[in-house]
Amino acid sequence: AGIPVNRVLIKTYMIAGLMNGITGMVYVARFRVATPQAGEPLLMSASAAVFIGGCTIGGGYGSIAGTVLGALLVAVLQTGLIMAGISAFWQYVAVGLVVLIAVIFDKTKVKLLQE
Repeated sequence: AGIPVNRVLIKTYMIAGLMNGITGMVYVARFRVATPQAGEPLLMSASAAVFIGGCTIGGGYGSIAGTVLGALLVAVLQTGLIMAGISAFWQYVAVGLVVLIAVIFDKTKVKLLQE
């Protein structure tokens, strides 16, 4: 398609590095501590939002609107579990189950489209 892949890839990594640096500075300014595991609890929520939003594990398609809707669904689920007094362990289990269901649905959808 005439897209300079290497140039786009390098720019993407540069932008991601810049955003990570800014995020790290904001985190240190807010909490006055730096730890490499600071964003680890957010990884499950971010991945869940993407997969629930309709992006495939193998790549190929997805949408920003779907990801936003997935993020809203994960936030509503976690907030509801917090308000119900469910422990953090079971919150991770619930989000994991929703991601598992979304991935199974995606795999069956892809398989049906290939037939």
